Amino acid sequence: MGRVITAQQVHGTDVVAVDDALSATVTDGNPTCVPNADGLVTNRPGTALMALSADCPLVLVYDPAGGALGLAHAGWRGTLAGIAERLVACLTSNYGSAAEQMVATICPSAGPCCYEVGAEVVDMAAERWPEAERFLVRCDGRILLDLWSANAAQLQMAGLSPERIETPGLCSICDHRFHSYRRTGATTGHSGLMAALTP
Repeated sequence: MGRVITAQQVHGTDVVAVDDALSATVTDGNPTCVPNADGLVTNRPGTALMALSADCPLVLVYDPAGGALGLAHAGWRGTLAGIAERLVACLTSNYGSAAEQMVATICPSAGPCCYEVGAEVVDMAAERWPEAERFLVRCDGRILLDLWSANAAQLQMAGLSPERIETPGLCSICDHRFHSYRRTGATTGHSGLMAALTP
């Protein structure tokens, strides 16, 4: 695997298609970073998409019929802004992928057991989703955001059936096998995910 492409991860919703020209910019085995993007899609075998996380969900979508895949960094801002839906839309518009044929995984990240949010996030969620309360857990005076369910709901709205969406349900905050900004602070490391189509 000679080509690794990563997104800058700015907590936005831009999804970029990785074409041969972009893949060709990889030099000396170092990853190419796509600026101002949080999602990538490709149908180029041998080109790996990479994303990093220290609590934010990473959403991986694969179209086995069309031979394409997408990877997005879906922190709370990206989740509220609909990046999972945009990832599916980008696969469809660039490669003709059909949502009903895709499979997806929402990777380990801050879970609804631990991911406490403030009033600002609650207000933004209410503006974004009429059904926002589905994704908020109220417990002992705290409000917790369920990023897993929120991203799964977006994938379903984009056309994926629930049985084709996998969520391992592993929380990076309370499961010490993972790096966590919330648990450790700014000095924490990052978990990484690479995905590629085989030639």
